[in-house]
Amino acid sequence: MSYAVSYASASELCLRYPENVGIHAQISYEQAIGLLTQAVDLTHRVPFAWAYIDKPPDGQAYLIFIVPRTPHVPPDGIRWLDQEKTYRLPVPNGRELEVSEVKYGFVPNGEASASRIRRRFRLVKGGNSQLMLVHYLRGDTATVPAHLLSAAVRSYPLRPTNEPRVFVSGERIGQRVPHNGPTSLPAASSSPHPAHGVNMGLGLGIGAMNQAAALAQRNQAMDVLERERGVGGIASMPGGAARPPEEDDSGEEYENVSTRTLAIERFKRNHELMAEVFTYASKGHRAIPTVVSPYASLDISELDGKMTKLTAEIEVLKARAEERRIVREAAKVAEMPEDMETTPVMA
Repeated sequence: MSYAVSYASASELCLRYPENVGIHAQISYEQAIGLLTQAVDLTHRVPFAWAYIDKPPDGQAYLIFIVPRTPHVPPDGIRWLDQEKTYRLPVPNGRELEVSEVKYGFVPNGEASASRIRRRFRLVKGGNSQLMLVHYLRGDTATVPAHLLSAAVRSYPLRPTNEPRVFVSGERIGQRVPHNGPTSLPAASSSPHPAHGVNMGLGLGIGAMNQAAALAQRNQAMDVLERERGVGGIASMPGGAARPPEEDDSGEEYENVSTRTLAIERFKRNHELMAEVFTYASKGHRAIPTVVSPYASLDISELDGKMTKLTAEIEVLKARAEERRIVREAAKVAEMPEDMETTPVMA
């Protein structure tokens, strides 16, 4: 599935939810699970935008969709002194939450101490594992080495981007939306949480009424704008003829292709790739490793010489032992009394 961005841009950009998720002092595991679960429905209706994460403020949160060609951890303009630690927590209903945390971050040429923390949350089981919640906050302070204070982690200024937004899930997956197009699709009336699907902050308790009102006002303004465009287009044509709407071929490649057809094509492509790998692995010629004898480094003539020398030494030791035995027996005979030597043995 193509997400319409160049490889050079993908190394710096990330595909994230286009609106501000909000500032939060802390995000608990329960809040992260609720937000990631809620975001699954959101991805069907809101196209995600290619954007930078750069020097985020304290408490800022982002909702990111991970695509294969982008880094798993998007660049953020922060240098980290610690290694990221990852662990997984079991969640009810057979789900599993992955949490990754890195400490002691700082912005080069802007901060003299490292106190930033970045936490990443993913539902690796029981959710969409490509959705990731990233949260930046402050923690313990560490001293920054002098040679890193001015060592930037990315090139500035950042290149401007005008990549179209893209649907990352649902029936319109992969379809691109220009920046002047609608930012979301209307929610289905049967949705149990119609307002929650659009407003990311609701799951974290952020001004639900204000944000819902702002959303309704924005949608109303878009409807008015569409009507004005339609009336203006008819009046501007000679004789009142209606001007045909401009065609947008951004999603043309997906308009007449069903989700099932796309899934079948991905299935065939993946199995063709796997066949190329496993066919060679099962039928190819496997290299037999050469077994080196542990005695290859020894010299047989040297060993024979040592054995001859040791045998001679053993014979000398045996001869000396025999001489000592004879001397001991002779000494015993000399110590025997004379009567024992002359007295005959009585029958």
